[in-house]
Amino acid sequence: SNVAGGQFAPSLVEAADAAQFARILRRSFATHKSKIGQGFGVSPRLNYTLTKSDNFERIPKDVVPDPQFFAQLPFAHIGHSGYAYSTLLIEPPIFLAKLQSDLAARGVQFVQKQFATAADVLALSENIIINCTGLGSGAIWQDRLVYPVKGQLVRLPPQPNLQYLYSGFGYLFPRQDAVIVGGTDEANVSDDQPNLQMCKAVLAKVKGVFDGTGHPSTLAAEAIPEWFLHNK
Repeated sequence: SNVAGGQFAPSLVEAADAAQFARILRRSFATHKSKIGQGFGVSPRLNYTLTKSDNFERIPKDVVPDPQFFAQLPFAHIGHSGYAYSTLLIEPPIFLAKLQSDLAARGVQFVQKQFATAADVLALSENIIINCTGLGSGAIWQDRLVYPVKGQLVRLPPQPNLQYLYSGFGYLFPRQDAVIVGGTDEANVSDDQPNLQMCKAVLAKVKGVFDGTGHPSTLAAEAIPEWFLHNK
């Protein structure tokens, strides 16, 4: 039965978690896909990768299908193979502004309020409370499972003709307000000050992919900092 002592065996728990994750992904993807062309900043894009993406490979195929293989990626200075995944780009500055304006137009009230204690929060009449306080949220609720992760990225001037995404060794997402290049991932770092040298290193590494100096075989042998985000 795979059930003993009132606890599910790991295989059953993992399967249940995976099924729930798949349901959430399908619902979320369908919701965002329905917003294409409606001013929410959602658009279909190809996400190019140097190798198959571990993240995309975990997603159900009816959400993100098997990628298209390229014997040579369609970029001037990249002379090796790669893949293209069909996915969606969601631009947060557009999406969040549109969401807020639509909610306000429907009479939803936005209330600003200060809370001095956890009891003040729990006294709310709402039955769902989401902790979105960001840095310091673990300390506020004395939750040892919540810890800070510092992430940095580079914002370049927007390039309207740039319509594809790239992820793998770093990442690149074009938006209407900027071209986003990233990034870093520093667990248990609560310093909120940008590190200019790290940002320059991120930009140089992603640039190396596109100017042909960052061949995958070279990258694998290169000493890559632990904080450099390999996938997005």
